[in-house]
Amino acid sequence: HFEEMLSIRRDVALFRLRTGADVVNSVTFQNTGVDQVPGLIVMSISDQGETNLDPTYSYVVVLFNASPETQTFTLADVTNIPLQLHAVQAASSDPITASSAFDSATGTFTVPARTTAVFIALEGELP
Repeated sequence: HFEEMLSIRRDVALFRLRTGADVVNSVTFQNTGVDQVPGLIVMSISDQGETNLDPTYSYVVVLFNASPETQTFTLADVTNIPLQLHAVQAASSDPITASSAFDSATGTFTVPARTTAVFIALEGELP
């Protein structure tokens, strides 16, 4: 699992932002406020600024499900965006991680219990 996560970090330059300004301008936490789903952290990283920080990926959504149950989370901002589970996780030796899913028609993510899932959009796939 650890090697898979390191492989994803190496592949996605958005996980290696170099300056505080890049972090402030690119990273957003989605599951916040009074309606937040307990045990679920949802972070998005966008490469939509003037500087192209990642030549391969334009958008990343990471869901950290620390709860003992499968969680679903809907993010209206990503409806109709072709996000896909990162290829390393889709081919994971852990079938539970590989079962993480995204429905682009509704913008809904499904992440199994105690799983971190990384969904990516390739450069040029955002409207």
